[in-house]
Amino acid sequence: MTLNAVQTTMFRYTDGAAPGLIASPANLNYVVPRLVPAGGVAAGQYVCQDTSGTGAFVKLGTSASDIQNHGLGFVVRDASMAADGSPAYAQNKDVPVFSRGLIWVKCVESMSIDDPVYVITAATNRGFVRNDADTGNATLLPGARVRAALTLNDGSFVALVDMQAAMAAVGPTGPTGPTGPTGPTGP
Repeated sequence: MTLNAVQTTMFRYTDGAAPGLIASPANLNYVVPRLVPAGGVAAGQYVCQDTSGTGAFVKLGTSASDIQNHGLGFVVRDASMAADGSPAYAQNKDVPVFSRGLIWVKCVESMSIDDPVYVITAATNRGFVRNDADTGNATLLPGARVRAALTLNDGSFVALVDMQAAMAAVGPTGPTGPTGPTGPTGP
């Protein structure tokens, strides 16, 4: 006879959010399916298009160019996948990527409302976010802002990131025009 596991502990309060939860269901049409690279990806990580192959795969950005030129969005949480922060989406599996709207993401530090969003490109915590460049280890996600922030029961941090403006195309700076005459010099 096999006994089933029994719940022995519980939190008095449940977490208000989890990495990868979409907070703006009106923008569900901005979820695009892609394929997972070797090593997998976790919900709430920022991914970029892997330009080395067919373009069907995503990857975690390793440079500012990846984030700014090939960024796709954040990985959406699937409740049927692992919830412990380990890579939930295995290699060569479909992964939903959210590119526009409000989504909860994992942060490596406490965030505040209206903080800018920097995506970590360094080997440690790659794809997660913070609120500064961390001496070049993270890249600004243009237009993205924190709209809410929480500390979860396990002590980790999540932020509600507004991606509305983040995916807007950034073009070159236009001409500044002539500076005009400076006027006569004094006596």
